[in-house]
Amino acid sequence: MIEKLLENPIINERLKQIQDNWIIFDKYWLIVPSFSKDINNKIATNLSEIKSKIENAIKNWKQILYLPWSYDLIHAWHASYVLQCTEKYLSNNPWLTRKDLFIMLLADDDELIRAVKPYYAMKDPTDHPRPIQNFELFKYKTNIHPRLFDLASLSVNLVWLIPSPTNFADTINNNWFQEWLTNNINIKYKTNEDNWLNEVLDNYYKLLENINKNNFYKILISFQNHKFNPKFEKTNSTWAITIWQLLIHNFLTENIWEWKIIRILSEKDSKYKDQAAKLMNIAKISIENIDDDEIISTTKLIETYGWQILYEAKIKNYLN
Repeated sequence: MIEKLLENPIINERLKQIQDNWIIFDKYWLIVPSFSKDINNKIATNLSEIKSKIENAIKNWKQILYLPWSYDLIHAWHASYVLQCTEKYLSNNPWLTRKDLFIMLLADDDELIRAVKPYYAMKDPTDHPRPIQNFELFKYKTNIHPRLFDLASLSVNLVWLIPSPTNFADTINNNWFQEWLTNNINIKYKTNEDNWLNEVLDNYYKLLENINKNNFYKILISFQNHKFNPKFEKTNSTWAITIWQLLIHNFLTENIWEWKIIRILSEKDSKYKDQAAKLMNIAKISIENIDDDEIISTTKLIETYGWQILYEAKIKNYLN
């Protein structure tokens, strides 16, 4: 049971660290959001704004710490992970203080999570499809996704959602993106004999070509198949999360000093971190690894309390 975790002194220390930073979580370990003006200022409106704020932060000699994740249900470990990454980076760079850092969280939007964690892959058909904390619950109340308020309540400077293909209209029609596409459509990256990365890059080039030739509908069809079709052959498909992430990261880092963005990766995510490091290398994003103390996981919360209780708790936290 989760209560036994509180017998662990390391976990208690991490929970105290969260509270010392004025971050509130409820009895289910879910983050209770703040709605102050400062919180609203941390929430971006689109990828172009993020790109602009990254450039401004670097001009002001800030170190950019980048912590992307799915963040489909924001809880105490997410708050602790941000604090541990900050603590680790400052420890490795003792001449810096928190004021020298610009910490950015990008979460997958609801549709991306549904494609990466589709309902047909759930072990228990009575489970709630991810994300549990989805926008549909709160649309009657706000036009800002509730997960953004939760993320902005953490010790960070900027948050936003990585848009899925179905929510990409604002980006694809943006002059910045069109200029970036023109400049990048013919760029080919050199790699070593890495079959996985070479396959990803081949599919990435096809993705750019489809966008450039106004064949975005092909990307949408592939994306919908990832979400709803358990028999869909995902190898060499027109859309995949890896090539989509590479597209987003290459767009965000164009014309930014190489390696000035530092992505922190958890050592505990052994399968994903090696692939993520290869993708970040293509986008000229530096990598640092952290052996963090994982105090709780979304899966463990769902197993312990059930999605219904977490659903209700998250709504109460938001509406109160």
